[in-house]
Amino acid sequence: MRGNYSSNNIIKNLVLVSLILFPAAAVAEDSWPMWMRDSQGGPIAGEPQLRDPQLTQQTRVWVSEADIPPGRVSDGRGAGGREDMQQPASGGFASPIAADGKVFHWNYRPSGNVYDIPRARALGLSQEELRAQASPLQGNLVTGHERWLVSATDVLTAIDAATGATLWQTELTNQGVNWGLFNKAGGGMTPVYHDGMVIAMSTSAQVFGVDAATGEVRWTHDLMPRHLQNMAYRQAAMQGDSMAPRFNRDFLVALVAADGIVVINDQRWHSVQNSDGTTYHYDTYNSYLGLDVHSGEQRWEAKEVGDTRGSPVLWEHNGTTYVLAINRFHLTLHDIATGREIWRHPQGHAAMFDLAVSDRFVVMNARQEGSRKTEITGYAIDLNGMQQLWTWGDQRFHSNILAVGDYGYMHFDNHLRCFDLATGETVKDLPIGRIPTDNGNPFIAYYGGWLVTMGGDAGSGYTFVHANPEHMEASKRFFPADVGRGYGCLVFPAFAGSTMFFRTQDSAKIEAYRLR
Repeated sequence: MRGNYSSNNIIKNLVLVSLILFPAAAVAEDSWPMWMRDSQGGPIAGEPQLRDPQLTQQTRVWVSEADIPPGRVSDGRGAGGREDMQQPASGGFASPIAADGKVFHWNYRPSGNVYDIPRARALGLSQEELRAQASPLQGNLVTGHERWLVSATDVLTAIDAATGATLWQTELTNQGVNWGLFNKAGGGMTPVYHDGMVIAMSTSAQVFGVDAATGEVRWTHDLMPRHLQNMAYRQAAMQGDSMAPRFNRDFLVALVAADGIVVINDQRWHSVQNSDGTTYHYDTYNSYLGLDVHSGEQRWEAKEVGDTRGSPVLWEHNGTTYVLAINRFHLTLHDIATGREIWRHPQGHAAMFDLAVSDRFVVMNARQEGSRKTEITGYAIDLNGMQQLWTWGDQRFHSNILAVGDYGYMHFDNHLRCFDLATGETVKDLPIGRIPTDNGNPFIAYYGGWLVTMGGDAGSGYTFVHANPEHMEASKRFFPADVGRGYGCLVFPAFAGSTMFFRTQDSAKIEAYRLR
């Protein structure tokens, strides 16, 4: 069940009121087990409604015992870039998830003893001289010259959601690739919790199934041929060649799971051949894989249905879960049990950030293959396909698109726009101050009746606005916070049990704030 703020929907409004009055009876499903909670980000049954959320020292319940690398963007390709060398290495742009009384987070950290050759030359030091100056690699934060190590260790951390204590920390592999060697380097592979398992993808293009209670690795699955390709990149760099040049918007996808299946973008990079014979490295076709959550066994493959930033989306219809595959030239709907393609829409979503999907509507930046023209367009969706309802034409927006009941939300310029999903009509255009763009994490999330976003003129922090358009202006408030940021991949907070969990940048932690 998804929320609805239409004035003519009395029953759903009464449900919302009942959740406010009796939240304890409906919190069993109140978790954030994957990217955007359910890959869509809208309301779900069972979440408590918030009266007046606050982010203050009084409502902060803990700061994580574990260090979490800050995801800081590197703004230069020279040794050290323009960053302070004492700042920790990025660690990637994954978002935290929350389930089963725990907060889970994936990151990588530089490791090994071989330094990136171009940066060693820029520093005027040999490998031996760099190793002689090396500091011991301790903990999850890596600073100094060690941030330029070629290899990486992938780490999955489980944190007690009530106290912030580290329950376990599992090193998935020490054979990964240090994405921090690249300009605006990422790795945004947010893991997924499902049926007692946490599934995470590593920088080596390996998938790990981990017991959520103990941190024990139960299975691994190599994403072929990408795993071999990444290992070849790493080996070449260790032997003196430069690392592969274009990783800065690679692996910016999340894992999703339902009905015992985890769905993964295989990152194969099937290039699109243009009519003039050229290719563009972001115009790609990747496949989706369906793996068994408990064994890692591959159940199906849907070929060439995703792209480099195409996280799968789960869509529920009449009690059955389907997978919506996202590519910039087409969308396809699949049966999650078998991967069978149900229909194909001849337009895709061409944008850095996520489209909106609800039980009845899709809103995306539509593009057809062979054309560079894009148009923000609304559709009705069902098992027969997608039917266009309206279009705004070519407009620049600065966020994911979020569907909440009958309404959609997105950032334009310095405004948060609320619009009718069925008609495209603007319902509210709310100024919220400066909205960060591509490298400022301009996400929009929903929890407990409220929208949460970056933005505002008061510096780093979160803006809360009530999702009911009648209350948006009066309810707006900005809370300063040390907010982690990504590039080309939004870093979302996680919400569960009326608590907000988010990554920080300067302090390199996860913080928890009680919102009720």
